[in-house]
Amino acid sequence: MTMTMLRKTFSFQAAITVRAPAVAIYDALLVAENHLRLHPLIVAVRRLNEGENPDAIRVEITDHIRVLGLFHVVKKYEASFTGMERGRRLTFETFTSPRIHVKSTITLSSGQMDGETRVEESVQVEAPALLVGFVRKQIVAAHGEMLAKLKMLMEE
Repeated sequence: MTMTMLRKTFSFQAAITVRAPAVAIYDALLVAENHLRLHPLIVAVRRLNEGENPDAIRVEITDHIRVLGLFHVVKKYEASFTGMERGRRLTFETFTSPRIHVKSTITLSSGQMDGETRVEESVQVEAPALLVGFVRKQIVAAHGEMLAKLKMLMEE
C-alpha cells in the first residue's frame, strides 16, 4: 500500500527597479556562480551542462537551510535556468525532496527612467501540505533577499 502526501500550491510576486541594462541583468542571472552571491540559502553551485547552450543551464545546487533556529539541513538538488527571450525573460525551475517544485519567472522591462530596468519575479511553489508553511517562509524571504542582492550587484 502506498500513501500519497497531500500537496498544496502557492504563489507570490516581487519586483525591484535596478539601474542597469536589462541585457546585463539577464546575462548575470544566467551565470550559475552568481547565484552563490545572490541567493542566501545557496552555498554551492556546479554546472552540469558545461559548454552547451548558454541560455539553458542545468546545475546542481547545495542549500543550507536553517530549521527551527537550531540546526542546518543540507539539500542538494538539480535546477534549470532557461533564458526565454534575451534581455527580457528567464525561468528557474527546481525539484527537491520531499517533492517540492519551484518555478520562478523573471521578467525584465524598461524602468521609468533611462538606464533603469524593472525586475519582476513571479514564483509558483508546490509542496507537501505539512511543509507548506515552512517552505513559504523560507522561499519568500530568500527570494526577497535575492532581488535586493541583485540590485546591489548590478549597481556596483
